[in-house]
Amino acid sequence: MLTREYTIGKRLLEGLVSEPYELIVRKNSSEITKIVLSEVVAVVEYGLYPLTTVINQSLLIFGMVVVMLLTSPEITLLIIAAIFSTYFLIYKKLGNKVDVVARKRGYANGQRFVIIDNFFGVYKNAKVEGRLDEYIKSFSHHSNSYGTSNANLLILSSLPRGLVELFLVATVLIALALTILSGKLENL
Repeated sequence: MLTREYTIGKRLLEGLVSEPYELIVRKNSSEITKIVLSEVVAVVEYGLYPLTTVINQSLLIFGMVVVMLLTSPEITLLIIAAIFSTYFLIYKKLGNKVDVVARKRGYANGQRFVIIDNFFGVYKNAKVEGRLDEYIKSFSHHSNSYGTSNANLLILSSLPRGLVELFLVATVLIALALTILSGKLENL
């Protein structure tokens, strides 16, 4: 999974290199740098890695559901409906927040690259004119926003899983109690 950052970044750069010269010259070089070096990491960390986790956990859950269906189909269907409802509600509540934070993160990250690119382009003049603090303050603001957005994304991406797992444990305990009370456990 960790090598995906390399392969995606390499493919992206190869695609850019194959573009006509006129299109490359018109694009902002700091924006291209940000996408190739930084946004690819975000795609892997917040996209591909969670996707593989979902696939692995889905296979495990599928096996558990099959076993539960064999022992108690009514309770299993009730649990499945409750789990999907809970997940849907959590996704609806947090989905928009994740999108807003991700956009803010992308903007702040882009601004960091633009500021650094501009800074080195005018360093000599900025130093002579005493404007270095302006660049530092601007970079600091966007770096802080970028770091805060990353922390918020980490929390928001972990929260649904934690809530669903909490719900699942409670549901399994209730299902176990219902199974014991209904006497179906004796049939095994």
